Amino acid sequence: MSGLPSTFKGIRELFYETRVLRGRDWTIRRFAAELGVDPVLLGYIEKGERFPNEELVRKLAKLRGEDSRELLAVLYRDRMVRALAREIRRAMAGAAVDDGGEGDEPTPGVSFSMALSQAFAALPDDGSPVPLATFRKAVNGALEDAFGKASRADAKRIETVLAEKGLIEVGAREVRKMGHHIHAQASDERLDLALEFAAIFAKSLTDKLVRDRRGTYLKNHFLLISPERVDAFRNKLDGAIQEVVKEFAASGDGAGDGRGPGASRVAVPADFVRILVAGTQKE
Repeated sequence: MSGLPSTFKGIRELFYETRVLRGRDWTIRRFAAELGVDPVLLGYIEKGERFPNEELVRKLAKLRGEDSRELLAVLYRDRMVRALAREIRRAMAGAAVDDGGEGDEPTPGVSFSMALSQAFAALPDDGSPVPLATFRKAVNGALEDAFGKASRADAKRIETVLAEKGLIEVGAREVRKMGHHIHAQASDERLDLALEFAAIFAKSLTDKLVRDRRGTYLKNHFLLISPERVDAFRNKLDGAIQEVVKEFAASGDGAGDGRGPGASRVAVPADFVRILVAGTQKE
């Protein structure tokens, strides 16, 4: 699987969807001619194997009837994620291996953990049961959002991982949430989390600073805390965040259908909001 999830629709998805929405007659060759670009290069762009240049993105924006700044922001964000991901991989490997230069490799996918998190978030926080068929439909939806397709093997993997972590209880006909947070433990899970953080950070920056999206929350706070109180501060902050998350996850922010707290979380469409909380000490 490759590519960014729909929450982070990448520049390659914008090229692909623009062509597809124009109809079956719009082959890559015809679309490339419209954009004035080599069809082979366009194919690489749609697969996420190459980045387009700014001029090509402006041409795409004109075809879509959109502000070029919006699409350029997506391009810049994708480049940021690629650069961050490359350095994160190096850091976690513990060695700065020369990869032959910057290159033009594709933007890395935010990975399997995104679909896992979205599927888990679909279950009611109060532990009320959800029909197994409904949950599996949500799992497939999470995979399709993240990767454009849902295979039976990946759907089974999500269910298995959540059950093995003790986060869900799967019965013959129902499933219920048994925990509230997914903790990254294995090295691949920690890498997934790091790449996800990189994508959230890059999108938050471009959405707030370039696209002026009001739905993006970006704040910075400076505190002076004595060393012996740092742990207490972190614990209190974590607890406060968990309470806020629990409140809004349980209420569905007004999306319920009257069947009780969280009863319609899987069935009723809602925004999948991702929050990144980061803090560090001065060195």
